[in-house]
Amino acid sequence: MLNPGRWTIFVDSNVWYSRTLRDGLGMLYVTPEAPPFHVRWAEDVLAELLYHLRKQNPHWHGDRISGIRDQIAETFEIGRVTEFQIGDDYGGRDQFDADVHAAAVACQADVLLTANVHNFEWDEQNAPYEVQ
Repeated sequence: MLNPGRWTIFVDSNVWYSRTLRDGLGMLYVTPEAPPFHVRWAEDVLAELLYHLRKQNPHWHGDRISGIRDQIAETFEIGRVTEFQIGDDYGGRDQFDADVHAAAVACQADVLLTANVHNFEWDEQNAPYEVQ
């Protein structure tokens, strides 16, 4: 069960892609007695991550790719977002980020953590989350 009063952060695939950001987020999450925030993710986002990892590293062994996915899922096991619907409310620059927006809205994220901030700057005043 999620602890009330802590930020909920939905993480985009481009943050998971960076080993530095992925490891840093994981260390911040597991180091304290109680995580200072909740991390949420969706299979769609991890599928995009795996696609780009494979595309950039065609000779990596399968267990290296699947190991990254499994490590995220195990570390942030209560953060999986499965029920979200892509509606007409996404007005961002990249139509392929509509799933990210929908999942962030569904989990009531306080923050959408992404390396593509400009893709989500379509309605800052009415956005249900802060983009970082």
